[in-house]
Amino acid sequence: MRVENLTLEFPSRSRGASIVRAIDDVSIDIAEGEIIGLVGESGSGKTTLGKTLLGMYSASAGHIWYEGIDLATADARSLKPHRRDLQMVFQDPLSSFNPRFRIGDSMAVPLRLHHICRGKALEAEVGRLLERVGLSADHARRFPHELSGGQLQRVAIARVLGIGPKLIVADEAVSKLDVSIRAQILNLLKAINRDIGVSLVFITHDLSVARFLCNRIAVMYFGRIVELGSTESIFSDAMHPYTRRLLEARRANQPHDPADDVTGPVTASGSVDRFAGCNYRDRCSVRISRCDRERPGLEGPSNERRFACFNPRGHQEDPAPALAMAR
Repeated sequence: MRVENLTLEFPSRSRGASIVRAIDDVSIDIAEGEIIGLVGESGSGKTTLGKTLLGMYSASAGHIWYEGIDLATADARSLKPHRRDLQMVFQDPLSSFNPRFRIGDSMAVPLRLHHICRGKALEAEVGRLLERVGLSADHARRFPHELSGGQLQRVAIARVLGIGPKLIVADEAVSKLDVSIRAQILNLLKAINRDIGVSLVFITHDLSVARFLCNRIAVMYFGRIVELGSTESIFSDAMHPYTRRLLEARRANQPHDPADDVTGPVTASGSVDRFAGCNYRDRCSVRISRCDRERPGLEGPSNERRFACFNPRGHQEDPAPALAMAR
């Protein structure tokens, strides 16, 4: 999948603005068999981007190229052959199942819709998929409330795998699970990626999880990708000041969400004009005068290592403003 200059806007309920730009000129490539992480604080646009890639939101501008068609502009008839390829695992597994359906019935629905199997073969396929994710076929007879969160997330993954997708968006798929269960689900996702070569877009606010699972990481801030690179390059040589502060908070091992601590609440930046200058400038301790006038593009030494910052190494043209911001 190749995303080019993708933008998504919603009508604003605020008197001061007519629109909210949830995704702001995002460009990114997703390779076959790759696991790419979208990280950032709450409200950065991670989930919205993931849903837009799958057509759950209609893009306001830009392109989403997949197998020769532009998903951003294609009609329902053109999209239909690709629905099976593009799937999602949601954050809360319990809310993604009909409480009146047994697990086997919920898993059978997409198998029937996509004409994968019917009749007696349906029950056998459901059992096989459950065993593929470490559950027994007997779980098919249970209701969602009878399973633990980890078991339900395994079922959600099994339901998606049944139709043979090529790209899965996993939205905070382990954030509501205990640490021990979280590790099991992450290992399961790694094994599935290795065995069948499915691409994963893994949305998370947990940098440790992203480091364990992902080949590349895209750091998002207010709807924009501010840094993109291989996982190890992000952790060893972060270029954007926002990325560095996220990593500093992680290293401090604080007991609560580091993304929320390090930069303060998202609403703290609401006064900044998002359409002029750098989005991060009011929080940045190394900003320069150019940051107030221009928006940095996502650029860098290669297509695989890019960042949106005019002053990545923190050189000061005038130290006074930066010192004031740091205080």
